Amino acid sequence: MSKDRTIPQLRRKFALLIEYGQFSDLSAIAEALGSKRKTIESWADTGADKATPGLIPTKRYPDVVQLFADAIFASSDRRMNISEVEQVLKGAVLSVEQYLQTNTDISLLELLQSEGDFSSATLFVQKHNGLDAVARKSEAKREVEHQVSTSDWFRVEFKSELRGGNVIGIQQCRTNWSFSPLLCDQKNSTVLMPGRDKKGQLDWVQETNWIGINRFVTIQTQAPWPSNLLSNFENQLPFDSAIAADISRHILAQPKQQRRIYTIEIDVKG
Repeated sequence: MSKDRTIPQLRRKFALLIEYGQFSDLSAIAEALGSKRKTIESWADTGADKATPGLIPTKRYPDVVQLFADAIFASSDRRMNISEVEQVLKGAVLSVEQYLQTNTDISLLELLQSEGDFSSATLFVQKHNGLDAVARKSEAKREVEHQVSTSDWFRVEFKSELRGGNVIGIQQCRTNWSFSPLLCDQKNSTVLMPGRDKKGQLDWVQETNWIGINRFVTIQTQAPWPSNLLSNFENQLPFDSAIAADISRHILAQPKQQRRIYTIEIDVKG
């Protein structure tokens, strides 16, 4: 197993075991782990070192991974080895949830793939002049038009076809999902990612964690977004399947001429 014993958003992932019927409550989860409820809550909130949320004691870490493995095996027809389960568990809440749920509606990913407009975005990059690391040909991945490195600063402008500022942004890489900061510039009919800084100047972002092909998506509808989704977006809350399903439902509830999905794929190279 990995030497890193930290499971991000552990409390939320424990909650998934309850929501999908694996356990009745946190006390039942603690009992299955041979611990007390307060103990597993402390792992989630402050960690074994009281300073790293999600850090699990060395002796108990395999038990936690196995607990989720058993739950995934009970919920899904797919079988994975313990290392694969561990990788899923260290990922986003949504990736864990996808393995715990037995039935899914039309996925947000399918909707983005079917309606995404890849011609609307312009990428601006402040290139870093450092030398590239040596790469192996056997490790080459699918090439996309737009590429940046982890040392580059970049921003994106999406050309908007709809009036109004009812937009949300999403970033997706493999099974990782998150909200992406945006600003709707109605005067110039564009949507800026990430927007402007406190001085009103165009701001830039840098991706250092999600290596590989990242999809940045702007979703615009003429109708306002539901208040709960707008709050989740504005507060950059963790992305899970409930949020994804709510987004899909809102998009599909709008006539096609009153909704737009603007997309750009950027290959982030480490």
